[in-house]
Amino acid sequence: MEDPDELIETILDWAQGDSRVSAVVLTGSRARADRVDRWSDLDVELIGPEPRELARQDEWLKCVGQAMVILPFDLEDLVTRLVVLPRGRKIDFSLWPEVRITTMVESGLNDLYNRGYQVLLDKTALTTGLPAATGIPTVPPRPEQAEFTRLESEFWFEATQVAVYLARADLWVVKFRENTMHSCLLTMLGWQAQFDRRNPRFTWHIGHHMDEWLSASDYDAAGAVFTHFDPQDTIRGISAAMDLFESATAAAASELFLEHRPELAQDARTHVLATLAPLRNQA
Repeated sequence: MEDPDELIETILDWAQGDSRVSAVVLTGSRARADRVDRWSDLDVELIGPEPRELARQDEWLKCVGQAMVILPFDLEDLVTRLVVLPRGRKIDFSLWPEVRITTMVESGLNDLYNRGYQVLLDKTALTTGLPAATGIPTVPPRPEQAEFTRLESEFWFEATQVAVYLARADLWVVKFRENTMHSCLLTMLGWQAQFDRRNPRFTWHIGHHMDEWLSASDYDAAGAVFTHFDPQDTIRGISAAMDLFESATAAAASELFLEHRPELAQDARTHVLATLAPLRNQA
């Protein structure tokens, strides 16, 4: 893979001569010097007065050489260029206005910067006054009752529909909707861990390092929700997902002092089992 230090030097050589860039900041694992391995990517923030000037044309990406693939995102509040180079190194460029930095100078670091950042280039003293990172994760916002209830509803709704499509032998749709169940499950497991009053844990996005913030038993149970493209194994996985979601919901509700609905879980589970009974009998 491409050498990360050489890539950073190349990026800085380009940025130094481009008036559209005021500062370059490194975030992510390489900035934290934590969990860095040969596969670790580069998370590079390009800060400038008009970041969308860079987004209008991507010629500047040639500063890192010819890319294998470039994936652009031009959202209202986030502009990125995700780049994979010919030997596999990934660079996540994010383009930000200068107010991103001045806001943190005035009001404190956001969660990403607080976990660790490195100012690689500052042509205008923009980053002067940025607080030092503490490395301590920011406490996430607590879900309100409405958000908790909606997640509960979404999981059990999808469970009922997975059963219907499985009964129809429409396995691709089953797997597609299982993904939504798994997303709901991940959120609930995160709440259970984050707001455990005895032992709150930081949870990484999309389930990274899950074995560190789930109990061993819950981690094993989480692994059991994934299934083959096969009706019988899918029935097993659905049951595992329902069991884990129900236990995580009860635990999270208790820690958050919110209400949950065991009767919904029971009704949905009854429907799922009844719908899938003919398939189970074929096993």
